[in-house]
Amino acid sequence: MTGPGDTKEYYDRFYDALCEIDNELAGRSGTSDIGSSETVNISRPVIKMNLYDAVNCEDKESVEYHDACGRVSASTVCIYPPGIPLVCPGEVINRNMIDTVDNAFRDGLDVMGLEGLEAGLCGAAPDERKIVKILCLR
Repeated sequence: MTGPGDTKEYYDRFYDALCEIDNELAGRSGTSDIGSSETVNISRPVIKMNLYDAVNCEDKESVEYHDACGRVSASTVCIYPPGIPLVCPGEVINRNMIDTVDNAFRDGLDVMGLEGLEAGLCGAAPDERKIVKILCLR
């Protein structure tokens, strides 16, 4: 954890530690227990509404996530690990986001922010995922 009171020496040690971890991981045989390198492919989002307005908008509906391309999200979707938001409220859902969620399911990663995941769909066939929805603005 870092903070505004940390010294340059601390950041240098922190950076060196991260580089060492990265180098160790790069030396692995290509297998990983957290999914493939193709699981997450982040692109710059198109923002149609600010986050506050999107979260507080009352005109929302649940949409099957494969049908949500071009819709404006009303929820945050994260893949864990790493836990970084893939889409946030107010952002337009794109094909890349949908494909990334599919890859996460395939790789057995946890996807947070979608509805219907309690059915245990990680690794399920695509036709079994139709009940998985995302909250969108109308």
